[in-house]
Amino acid sequence: MTNNISYEVIDTPSQLPGWLGAAFGSSLVGLAGMLPCLFLSDVKTRPLMYRFLLSFAVGGLLGDTFLQILPESYSRCGNNQSQVGLGILLGLFVCLFIETFSHSPQGSGYSNLLANSVDNLNHGLSIGSAFSVSTKVGILTTVCILLHEIPHEIGDFALLLESGFTSTQAAKAQFGTAAVGVCGAILALGADSIESLSLWILPFTAGGFLNIALVSSLPGILASSKSKEDSVITAFGILSETSKWVRN
Repeated sequence: MTNNISYEVIDTPSQLPGWLGAAFGSSLVGLAGMLPCLFLSDVKTRPLMYRFLLSFAVGGLLGDTFLQILPESYSRCGNNQSQVGLGILLGLFVCLFIETFSHSPQGSGYSNLLANSVDNLNHGLSIGSAFSVSTKVGILTTVCILLHEIPHEIGDFALLLESGFTSTQAAKAQFGTAAVGVCGAILALGADSIESLSLWILPFTAGGFLNIALVSSLPGILASSKSKEDSVITAFGILSETSKWVRN
């Protein structure tokens, strides 16, 4: 989840509580990606649920991109709106390059991991910035991001399985993206300013998410919808996740 709050770092006699809180909060958010590996490792043996989770993932990526990431990107960029467009194209083409030139059938999974890692980096930056203000703000930010990330990570897990990852490989990959979030939190606490970095992270993530949703995932989902029931499940999965952004 991205945040519209601007934080100012408050000097304190000891920054140790902030560092520990940021490390714990970002680790907790990252470990949310491990939950699907524990409870949904056999999901591919349940076709209806598997199709719904894939559709759920597409809806989440589209909702996150168009109703959260892009509006915040444009609100931050000021008059430099072309930078947002450039960042989107960069994210889109980097993911396309990975999928096109990867010698592994898991190419779409790797592009998903890249976009998810950049997204987790942004989460880590938000958590680290929040804990630099106060522990209370840090905890609140962590909880908000965690509530957003749990359903998002379920969708990511389904996308990794669809790209050819085994459950064990997906779990290891999710753990790796979690480590990026911790790095983001540390960077936020150690750097003087992260605003310029965020101006590139958000649109790059949006471009990556668009590629995963509309290029890598949705065509396959639609192609495998062989009946009206399959089409209804697909549509419901997409709309159920996207609708939460409309409510917010």
